[in-house]
Amino acid sequence: MTAEAWSLQGNEAPREAREVVRNLLVDRPADVVEVAILLTSELVTNAVVHTHNAARMEAATEDDMLRVRIADCDSSLPELMPESFGRGNGRGIAIIDALATAWGVERRGPVGKSVWFELSLEGNRSPRGLHRNGATGASPARSRTVPNAPPAHRPRRALAGPS
Repeated sequence: MTAEAWSLQGNEAPREAREVVRNLLVDRPADVVEVAILLTSELVTNAVVHTHNAARMEAATEDDMLRVRIADCDSSLPELMPESFGRGNGRGIAIIDALATAWGVERRGPVGKSVWFELSLEGNRSPRGLHRNGATGASPARSRTVPNAPPAHRPRRALAGPS
């Protein structure tokens, strides 16, 4: 799997990211494409709104799985907010948590982070919700790393909070 990368910036970033995912999934079921576009838009919007800066998006498909990673220069981690009926914002990570097959957060050096999700591209599979523990959706079973493993084979690490 080779992930393609795009630099996204400004008010047009979510629209551009949606278009990238739509083009990547052109031959997939419409319902899956809609969910993938929604999840991507939520992550990109979070990155652009909260950092007021550019974000980097990587997206790839492999074995009926879409993987999208959004990297930004803000070290603050996203939070899974308690449900609040009628709240106008703060629901992005809850949407990711509810619809993604898996998701997590990785710190990028001293400054920045990557927020990622995986989505099954098989239209009849429901999300597994693998990461659902605490603010970032960390799963103890998947929170270890394998030293020197290539990135595509390294288990994803979701952080439970600042270190």
